Amino acid sequence: MPKIKNDEILNRYLTWLKKNIVLSEGMDDAIEISSPFVDFMNDNIKIYVKHMKNDKYILSDDGYTLWNLKSLGMIFKKNSTKDHFLKYIIKSKSLNLSDNDEIEIISDKENIGQSIHFLIQGIISISDLLLTHEKSVRSMFLEEVEKYFDKNKDKFDPTRDFLLRGRSQLVHQFNYLMTTRRREKKIVNIINHLDRTRLEVTLLSWGDTHEERIRLYHDDLKMAVIINDSKKISAEYISSLQNYGITPIPFSDKELLYNELTYVE
Repeated sequence: MPKIKNDEILNRYLTWLKKNIVLSEGMDDAIEISSPFVDFMNDNIKIYVKHMKNDKYILSDDGYTLWNLKSLGMIFKKNSTKDHFLKYIIKSKSLNLSDNDEIEIISDKENIGQSIHFLIQGIISISDLLLTHEKSVRSMFLEEVEKYFDKNKDKFDPTRDFLLRGRSQLVHQFNYLMTTRRREKKIVNIINHLDRTRLEVTLLSWGDTHEERIRLYHDDLKMAVIINDSKKISAEYISSLQNYGITPIPFSDKELLYNELTYVE
């Protein structure tokens, strides 16, 4: 399959996104936004936007995400691993968790697009907690990867929670920025469950930031994703990542992980 240019990916993707977002009137004067992204129940992720008195906007999932997780038996016991990662995701996306378990963010008019972006990304990441493999109940996949890098500081040099602004002016968050032995810089994302939603979000972030980085800094930044392969990974999704210049790394393949990400000569 011929390789498509990143700017073409972005243009096609944003066109698709605009065609598949549905806005309607919700309750209490809120605007309901139905996105084309789906959660763990394969339902379209919906968020609600309400205008506040101080000319700010509050964006919320109306409590649906955590209600759904808890109804399926997930318990966020205080100071547990799940609770730790829930709070980590909330903080890293600049979100807030209300007393009613609503995932929300306050925004002004100028930054409402970025706020929608962060809220949807946060909901996707929180939904992903349900898909944690049974053997990893005490150690979430992200924690497993972080522990591996911490134990191998002589081989890897990750900078956590790296932010990049794309051509769309949206800010995208990546798990790591790493410098390899070939003097390349790579942004790295951790994917617990590679489904279509995760694939789409990854391609959007990559397509939006890569060409912009070249334009502004003449910096041919690379990208890799470390994937939880405790369950079978779709060959179609792996092929899609490769076609767009993203290196997929199954976490069990430590030789490939070393070859792609180490800074050691």
